[in-house]
Amino acid sequence: MKILALILPLLFPVLATAEHPSFKIGIVAPLTGSSASSGVTIKNSVQMAQLRFDPLKSVKFLFEDDQLAPKNTVSAVNN
Repeated sequence: MKILALILPLLFPVLATAEHPSFKIGIVAPLTGSSASSGVTIKNSVQMAQLRFDPLKSVKFLFEDDQLAPKNTVSAVNN
């Protein structure tokens, strides 16, 4: 028990600075163009959900604009 009391304070700075696991999720949506209202609603919803359910921001969301054009969607996914 005494050993644990001595080791724990030494480990605390390491534990406090350890990075949280980070995941990346790509979201392709029409952020501009004629369907931008739908895409912006999706983006805002994801960001609001992250504030509520992921305060440590362990998930990083990458937004790509496809203007609701299939060729842009394919291009965004391939990059």
